[in-house]
Amino acid sequence: PFELIASGRADAVLLAPKEGLARAAERGSAKMQLLVDASNASKARAVEAYAKNIISAAAVREYGARGSPALKFDVRVLYNPGMESSMFLVPGVMGMLVCLITIILTAMSLTREREMGTFETIVSAPLSNAEVLLGKTVPYILLGVADAALVVAAGYFLFGVPVRGALWQLALAALVFVITTVSVGTFISTVSKNQQQAMLGGFMFLFPAILMSGVMYPVENMPDAVIAAAYLDPLMYFVRLLRSIMLKGGDTYVFWTNIGALSLMACFTAALAYRRFRQTLN
Repeated sequence: PFELIASGRADAVLLAPKEGLARAAERGSAKMQLLVDASNASKARAVEAYAKNIISAAAVREYGARGSPALKFDVRVLYNPGMESSMFLVPGVMGMLVCLITIILTAMSLTREREMGTFETIVSAPLSNAEVLLGKTVPYILLGVADAALVVAAGYFLFGVPVRGALWQLALAALVFVITTVSVGTFISTVSKNQQQAMLGGFMFLFPAILMSGVMYPVENMPDAVIAAAYLDPLMYFVRLLRSIMLKGGDTYVFWTNIGALSLMACFTAALAYRRFRQTLN
């Protein structure tokens, strides 16, 4: 049951006696336990209320209006015993900040050089296209990873969001995500003629990415078309990783599934950015 909740395949698990409630009640030991994933506090409250109503209705049907005096119902809240909404919101906001900073800074900086006329100096330098691109993007990748470390520390010390998983999982997730967002920012800079266009392009990517990422609302509650589009959103995978690592301890299935999807996106966006950057240099 714990593995189902940790991997995100279930929001709650109901444990009941193997021999059935009727026989257990006859022996005076009818106990039921509800395990609830409270990483999303509002969803956990709704699940708990629905489960209690369903069990109460079933007990009334089985034993009459008086119910079963021997039936004991216990609720165990996992990952967020205090049912604090900040546990759900803070990791999402942390991912949003990293995404915002890396995309906007990368897109604006490369476009600024074109406006200032220093881009011609880069073109005339005896460097390959890959070396020029690495020289322009690696500093922002390092800045993005440092920013991720800062927001994780702020979430821990200021808002009390725990880090129950391994730090290497957080570091790897942040690195792959930052490579993806820096590549997106680089691509935006190559199709923009000035800083205003770069900023507009960055926000045109950010607004739908944030809405579809599950930062504020669960992706599962969105329309089917939006859910399908959300699977192309790198921020959704990063937010899932942050919540899994920080709140649930970093389930292996969740970690490698989302890291794999992010890695594919990183490779695709990096290749696209390199191709467009090479065309711009030429």
